[in-house]
Amino acid sequence: MEECSEKPKQKKLWQRSFFYWLILPLAILLLAGLALTGYLYWFFNYRKLPPPPDVEPIRAQLQTGDIVLRSGVGLWSELFRNNNEHDKRFSHVGVALVEPDGECFVIHAEANDTTGSGTVYVMPLADYVRDSDGIGIARLHTLDPAKFAAAVRKYEGTAFDWKFDADDHSSIYCTELVELALQDIAPDASLKRGGYGIIMPESCLDQRYFTEIAIQK
Repeated sequence: MEECSEKPKQKKLWQRSFFYWLILPLAILLLAGLALTGYLYWFFNYRKLPPPPDVEPIRAQLQTGDIVLRSGVGLWSELFRNNNEHDKRFSHVGVALVEPDGECFVIHAEANDTTGSGTVYVMPLADYVRDSDGIGIARLHTLDPAKFAAAVRKYEGTAFDWKFDADDHSSIYCTELVELALQDIAPDASLKRGGYGIIMPESCLDQRYFTEIAIQK
């Protein structure tokens, strides 16, 4: 009789263990995944964004070769802004290209947050600042800005670097593009690295090379 009474207990123990160690964790992961998916869907489609900064006051001051710093409003932007060591205003950088007729463009390295694809490419200034709530301008004071802009253009079409490896130039991220162009015209130039060896946006305000001349919100 005692042997028979042990079997149901053992079966219940096995069923309980199966539930707690397999079914319950899977259910929790599923619910967490659904919650994350819902949040991301809302984040990219329905959240209320602040109006982009007015580019007109900046446009009048902008010159070819200027660094255009942006305070983005996306998930990656928040991460990079907060990982600046000292100056946490900006999350992304590009380089200004001003046409003879005054039309302004920005060349920069950027990838799509959802698809992951991206390159070094040129876009109008107004489009560059659309998903941001602040912009700033820094100007080279030790090197020729025209030569710097020409050096940047050499990297147009290079794939975006999701590894953020500033030592591997087969792909490039935004601040790495700035450093590479600097080194093309001044081989000893270098920008300060932050955590994990990443060149953070605040490095493009390095007073050895740049002077901040404007900020617009």
